[in-house]
Amino acid sequence: MASYAMESTHDISMSSAVEQMTFKGQDYVCQGTGRNPMTGEKFQWIMLNDGHGNNACINFIRSIPQEKKDELIGNIATIHALAEYIDRGAGIPSWESSGATCVIVKCYNDRVECISAGDSQFIVFKNGELSYISKEHNCQNEDERQRLTEKGYSFISSSNIKVVSETTLTSTESGYACFPNGHRLACTQALGHNSTTGYDPETYTFSLSLGDTYRVVLGSDGLYDMTMLDDPRDIQDLLRKTSQELCNKTVNRWLQEWEARLPNQEPQKFKYQRHDCDDVSVATIDINPLLPV
Repeated sequence: MASYAMESTHDISMSSAVEQMTFKGQDYVCQGTGRNPMTGEKFQWIMLNDGHGNNACINFIRSIPQEKKDELIGNIATIHALAEYIDRGAGIPSWESSGATCVIVKCYNDRVECISAGDSQFIVFKNGELSYISKEHNCQNEDERQRLTEKGYSFISSSNIKVVSETTLTSTESGYACFPNGHRLACTQALGHNSTTGYDPETYTFSLSLGDTYRVVLGSDGLYDMTMLDDPRDIQDLLRKTSQELCNKTVNRWLQEWEARLPNQEPQKFKYQRHDCDDVSVATIDINPLLPV
């Protein structure tokens, strides 16, 4: 194995917060340290998972020993390594629907690598400006529709909520991918499901430049469904607030009174019951220049 060392130019701080809104409690965040098997470089990592279906997959991910998590996430083909390990060890029957999204961020001394599979997302800030938003792997993602169509899979239409103001919701077009085993999933990639979905994870890598500051925010759809990425106030909160503050804000937004504005209907006031909300998980990585000694 090659030996590689580089003096760090930045301080890296990771934190997370999870609020299980439903009885299943399927959101999960963990972190650790790994080593790149090709270069020998060490890195810090954090992983966010949003489970769906029954709990077999997410509970297995939680049960993976720390040393094994470090090893798997160190793998160059990280998502495929995790998927293979889950498929071999979780014992999910082919007829059971059990899976989890996955977002992983690896922080090296000189760069950061972000990886996602599923409809959880990450966003990146540089020097206080939003610089990257990952794509959701769902039925609205044209690349994903093409990937699954080429496999012979089909889709059915559905709808989802969209926050259009701090107090107003509307509906937006959504859908489910239909797989040969009869499962219908809102996300088009997921760990578990015996890898029925296949994988084409998104990877975004950025270098750490001297003097520049960065923030990466990972979130389940429970976070980002309640966040307006085109609203400067929500963007500033993602940039400034702690993980726990973002989690608290999102939970409060789920539970507040809403006005629903749906096509061909009069506006209606309503509130979600807690069990009708989505679980919320968020992780933040703050990367700041080291002060000169």
